[in-house]
Amino acid sequence: MEKTQKMIQSEQTKERLLFEATRLFARKGYFATSIADLASAAEMTKGAIYHHFMNKEAVFFAVIENIRRTWESTVARRVMESGDAISALSALFDGQTLLFKENENFCLALNAMMMEMEGVNSDFHAALQAIYSEFSEFIAGTIARGQQEHEIRSDLDPKVFALGLVGTLRGAGCSRAIFERMGADFVDMMNTLKKVIISGLET
Repeated sequence: MEKTQKMIQSEQTKERLLFEATRLFARKGYFATSIADLASAAEMTKGAIYHHFMNKEAVFFAVIENIRRTWESTVARRVMESGDAISALSALFDGQTLLFKENENFCLALNAMMMEMEGVNSDFHAALQAIYSEFSEFIAGTIARGQQEHEIRSDLDPKVFALGLVGTLRGAGCSRAIFERMGADFVDMMNTLKKVIISGLET
């Protein structure tokens, strides 16, 4: 069904709200961000926000889902379309580099909210934890496939490696602005990490 102009405008408005919510959550945290803050940042009324989201909790889960969907389209799709496991890991790094460059607040928002929700809100924390769990399982599956095909060293535990790589990528993504202020080129840094890690995996 062809989208009407009204439907397109509604989707664009929602995207704008999710962008601003992610930016605010990254900088102020979830609890310190109010609907009034979001309305001001998006230059909308509070009523306009409630037209799209029932409450701030709904905004939280929409932000999480938007991060997941963007990761799937930017990273997972590249990996799934690649060939062998080594090519898949190379595609993973390339996809993550693009994701971090185009969505600088994703990593910061996830990191800030994970710390906020620890021991405070189990449902919110579980939703955030699921993002990292799904990512690590995705990597572990790629490593296990490479081991079965004798492309990747067999002396590595796929789960342990995956968790380590998730931590490395998380640190790189959340520290991008710091590294760039120190004169580093983020793409070059990610490519260097890719070369070192993949060369250490190959049989």
